[in-house]
Amino acid sequence: MSAPEENIVTSDSETRSAEVATVVASVWCELFGVPRVDADADFFALGGHSMLAVRMAARLRSELGLRVPVRTILENPTAGGLSRVLAEATKDAM
Repeated sequence: MSAPEENIVTSDSETRSAEVATVVASVWCELFGVPRVDADADFFALGGHSMLAVRMAARLRSELGLRVPVRTILENPTAGGLSRVLAEATKDAM
């Protein structure tokens, strides 16, 4: 038997992680022209390249208010991996 929804408590970091993941997925969908991305979607497998990474970094900065170096995108090529790194960075920035 599952707990009623009102009894489920999420931490601020879980909420922020979910928000960051939503933003990352939205930006990826827009830039790659796909309707949906999973957490294991790979930047390079989707056709990512350095100029797209530059555009992505700019969009993520605009959406999250966080400086996102292109290198961070290239070193964390999955949507889930990038989301985790950025969620951690936003937590550190607070």
